[in-house]
Amino acid sequence: MANTNIKIDIQGLDTLSIYFKELAELGTNKVQVHAAIKRGSRSLISRAKSEAPVSKREVKKVSGKVRYKITRNKIKSVLQYTLPGALKRSIGYMKGKAKNSIIGYIGTVKKKMSKEQVFYDAFVINGHKTRGKTYVKSNPYLDRAANSTKENVLNDVEGELTTLIWKQKQKAQQKSGQK
Repeated sequence: MANTNIKIDIQGLDTLSIYFKELAELGTNKVQVHAAIKRGSRSLISRAKSEAPVSKREVKKVSGKVRYKITRNKIKSVLQYTLPGALKRSIGYMKGKAKNSIIGYIGTVKKKMSKEQVFYDAFVINGHKTRGKTYVKSNPYLDRAANSTKENVLNDVEGELTTLIWKQKQKAQQKSGQK
């Protein structure tokens, strides 16, 4: 399956690299930095959700899938249905797994989707052939969203990091003032 995430590399930008160095000197948590980056990338996430295709079908039964629901000590089997817009709902921010650096991805969050929907995202982005041998064109909605909001996202992330640095400096000054 193809990689459907968009990577915006911010290593070459001088101001953001200075902010990251300053955050490291202040001893900031990775969690706080990820939260700031996530807040700064809201415009890209909302744009990607608006660009994502939505099926025109109303409700579709997942073939053969049965989910069990427990109510008042009784187990009921309920057929699973998928609603249109699952791809749109699954777009979000994911933390990358790196020990020494901070990596974040914007794309389809696998935890919010079933296995069938994860494959559907790859089909939408790359295009595919149907069972009737007709070809469905690719729909690179993440690329369009990233290209249209790239400058805004970088400015928003920069603003969020500056506020995080300012808050960390205020905490450091308060701690040094109390001692």
